[in-house]
This record gives sequence, structure tokens and C-alpha cells, in this order.
Amino acid sequence: MNRALIAGALLAAAIAVTPFVRGDDTQGRPPGVAANDWVPITDRVGFVLIRPTKKVASRQDAQVLLLRPAVPGYFMLKGASGWSRMVVVEPPRGPADAG
Repeated sequence: MNRALIAGALLAAAIAVTPFVRGDDTQGRPPGVAANDWVPITDRVGFVLIRPTKKVASRQDAQVLLLRPAVPGYFMLKGASGWSRMVVVEPPRGPADAG
């Protein structure tokens, strides 16, 4: 009887402490971003995947090169005020790039 009581108390304590030991995985990603859409790079930088709402046909030239289509998304940076979306701006095209 005494062993059963001790085992039950240990089991109850383990169940009560488990959520605090595991922690909340949302601390490592921006609020509102699902775990399966978050690709952490460091603890302060990550990539958010944007899942297409419908199936998009891949381009022929991508299949010829055996490349998968690009994955749409955006980078996030964690600073002192929280998470911010990073925008990658392409430089203006010069005369050598025209064509």
C-alpha cells in the first residue's frame, strides 16, 4: 500500500511538472506562425514558409534542370522590440542586366 501511494505521488508530480519542463515552443518563433511553417536559422533569425492555397504547376525549365520550384516566404528578425519582417530588396538593374 505504501509503495502504491509513493508511486502514485511520483506519477502525479511528473504529470504536473511536464508542461513546465517541455516549455512553450512558440517562444522561438514569431506569434501567429505555425510550427510547420517556421524554419529557424538562429535564435534571432528565421524563415516563414508561405504555403500555396492551391496546386501550382511547375515551369518546364525548372523540370529540365531538375530543380524544384522556389519556396515562397519571408525572413523574420528578432530585435529588442520583438519580431520584425525583413524585406529583401533587389538592386536596380543596370545596363548589363537588361535584356
